[in-house]
Amino acid sequence: MKRKHIDEQKMVQDIMDNFDWQRCHRTMGLIGWSWHYIGVPTISDLKDRARRLFQDAIEGVKKPDIHHNSYYFAATGGLKAVAWKNRYGHIIQLELEFVLTSWDTDGD
Repeated sequence: MKRKHIDEQKMVQDIMDNFDWQRCHRTMGLIGWSWHYIGVPTISDLKDRARRLFQDAIEGVKKPDIHHNSYYFAATGGLKAVAWKNRYGHIIQLELEFVLTSWDTDGD
């Protein structure tokens, strides 16, 4: 059980080390994207929020009502963290996105 936790934390750390925080911060500043009460978030703010989103996504995908081979995401303030689990319930992939815009439809 300890091993799985370490792997999840390694995945989070890999993303934290390699995500282009500067580009995300610069883009938010250029378009005036601000968060309630703090204005344009600092890189430190972005990293703190990403860690919380990963925690939420990982906890969410582990819930018993979430089927195996599924994913769960948590998003706010332009950041979206996604966690996937395999048929054994182990976290197999994490992703962090800065979502500037999106659109979805179900065809109706």
